[in-house]
Amino acid sequence: MNLHIAFREYLDLHERCQVGSTRIATRESQYEDGAVVPVGDWRPLTPGLAQRLNPTASTPDSSLVELVTLPADEDPHFSPSALRFPTWFKSG
Repeated sequence: MNLHIAFREYLDLHERCQVGSTRIATRESQYEDGAVVPVGDWRPLTPGLAQRLNPTASTPDSSLVELVTLPADEDPHFSPSALRFPTWFKSG
């Protein structure tokens, strides 16, 4: 399944994201077998990759993710699940 990221402008996403390769962990004490972990070859997100990650009108909800920044955990009663974030994305 291909994931799509909800964003309005490339620069907004570029400032928050880097991309890199992953691998499947096997028999490693710090990870569960089968965990997907980063390799460490992080690099800036390119405009071309951002375009491929941009959802379209036909993108299923199940493949759409939204990156959010939660407020600082200054309130001991803060509950992230109580927040509602608007989703904005370009179609087409």
